[in-house]
Amino acid sequence: MSNEGLKDTQINFNWLIKNQHAEVDLYQLAKDIEELLNVKRDRSEPDGIICNKCMNFYHFAEPNQPDGSLICYSCRTRS
Repeated sequence: MSNEGLKDTQINFNWLIKNQHAEVDLYQLAKDIEELLNVKRDRSEPDGIICNKCMNFYHFAEPNQPDGSLICYSCRTRS
């Protein structure tokens, strides 16, 4: 993930929390970030990606958006 992507994620994450649009399991978030960092450190190519909307880590997923991000099936099919 680029620095620009991290900044965008931080802005979106802060907005969601501030406006009470999301409940955040900080323990699970920390575990997912740690897992992602371990994958990035240990491999040249990660074997998963985090959904841009729900912030869940999906093993073996690949980007499905033009900007290189992922929006999972659940988030794409919610009304």
